[in-house]
Amino acid sequence: MRIVLACGLVILSFLEAGAQVSVAIVGSSTSACVGPTIFDSCYVGRLNHYFNQSPPNDTSIDNGYAVSGATCFRGMPTSFISPYPDQQPDPAHNITAALASHPKVVIINFPTNGFDIFPLDSILYCLRTMRDSANKAGVPCFVTTSQPRTSGNFANPVIKRKLAIIKDSVLAEFGYFAINFYDGLYNPADSSIRYDAGDGTHMNNTGHDSLYRRVLAKNIFLASLPATFIRFGTTYTNKTGVVSWTTTRETDVARFDITRSNDGVNFVTIGSVPVASGGGQKDYRFTDAQPA
Repeated sequence: MRIVLACGLVILSFLEAGAQVSVAIVGSSTSACVGPTIFDSCYVGRLNHYFNQSPPNDTSIDNGYAVSGATCFRGMPTSFISPYPDQQPDPAHNITAALASHPKVVIINFPTNGFDIFPLDSILYCLRTMRDSANKAGVPCFVTTSQPRTSGNFANPVIKRKLAIIKDSVLAEFGYFAINFYDGLYNPADSSIRYDAGDGTHMNNTGHDSLYRRVLAKNIFLASLPATFIRFGTTYTNKTGVVSWTTTRETDVARFDITRSNDGVNFVTIGSVPVASGGGQKDYRFTDAQPA
């Protein structure tokens, strides 16, 4: 499996066929499947169907940690004390509870609740803390962006613009592990939600099909690789490309081969990085002085 990143850089790894995997989703109503007519039309149900099309049919997509109306503060670790008295962590549905189920992957999906009130830095702190909790446990964590919304306070153009700013901030903060649930689902012509379920907040079956495809495109089961990837990113500065990644639980890995492509089809190896010694989390970095 090739994981294509920015700057024309990729890292080459292999996915084990039939590997047993599980996902725990921490979030609010979108992940609780509000909007679609039936569960199978929800992005969660679609993922469940896709990953269980063939034997051994043992992939678990667990959205039991998603609760309608929940804010990101409700998903924080149980030990966290929120500055908002009515927004304390929910020990039955937060990141702590999700990690207790020993998932292979975690998805964090808090798209709008409280975003009209919470400052941007507080929102990012919430999402970052949940991500860090998962990574500390050696579990890859994907974080979704904000989503379009027009109901209540979100009818205010300033608040709508804030959702776009949050989207950009999440993409910048979490890089490869961010999933864009905003672009293409917002209609700039009239500031409405594309595929609105009718309440100005949730998406219908077609909208959830788009969310499903966006999650699928992220190859979320990186946990099934010989090395568990918990961070992945690229930068381009002064005509130099740098790819960096963090792994844990490496098993029989000799090296990482870095390949470059100009067309996304044909790849040429441009270097290798040896495996670091020791256990636990390991940080890697490769510099391409002549990026495509």
